[in-house]
Amino acid sequence: MVATPKHGEPNRPSAGTASQVLLLTALAAGAAAQGGYSTAGRTVVGALLIAAVAAALLQLPPSVADLRSAVVLAAAALAGWALLQGVVRGVPASGLQYGLLLAAVVGVLLVCRRLDPSERELLLAGVVAVGVVVAATGWAGVVLRLRPLALPDQGLWRAASVLTYANATAALLVPLALVALGLLMAQPASVVRTLVATALLAGAGATLSRAGAVALLVGLLLLGVLSGPRRLSRAAVGPAVGALVALAGLLPAMPASA
Repeated sequence: MVATPKHGEPNRPSAGTASQVLLLTALAAGAAAQGGYSTAGRTVVGALLIAAVAAALLQLPPSVADLRSAVVLAAAALAGWALLQGVVRGVPASGLQYGLLLAAVVGVLLVCRRLDPSERELLLAGVVAVGVVVAATGWAGVVLRLRPLALPDQGLWRAASVLTYANATAALLVPLALVALGLLMAQPASVVRTLVATALLAGAGATLSRAGAVALLVGLLLLGVLSGPRRLSRAAVGPAVGALVALAGLLPAMPASA
């Protein structure tokens, strides 16, 4: 069954399960491979992403509507600037890396535009599930002091998760925590969504990332403005209390001298 497209979107069939599964697998592989830090990790993630885009484009070739997307135009402009900067500095390879990253963003957009609403919801659920796993590895790393899932920094153990870097972990978990709270506002009585939001907030807090904390506050402010502070408060109070309890359990393990 093909869902009716929103106003302004072309009437197009769904890309099917293949591109959806490949895209989610690419994200999971990237998380497991330290965020694609190594060349091998980037190669695996890139191959999976290319396969996902190919599967989507085989179902429905690119159209003018794809090229008119604001994200595509912005990515093309930024990629051109990065390549130009690389050439001017005499290191064109550095510009190429940014260009490939932006191409990956466009590839994700092409796949998601070809999914129907139910497939997009399933993909989002998979992305959030990956975030929960990442959060759990960071939290457990602090409890058990397992390197590199947690690393000491300025006298405190911080959750680094499978990404092996605290700030990168926060950069992943904070946006997903905001998404989870948004989903919870749609279904405030959902126990599963409450537990998911709790796990993501606890994982983000365990990183002790100041930038992550600021980003979370800004995101919560934006959610409150868009959805109403009362609605946000009702949805967030349970996960916030649960995350505080989980973080309180970490306090004895956090000091490096303990």
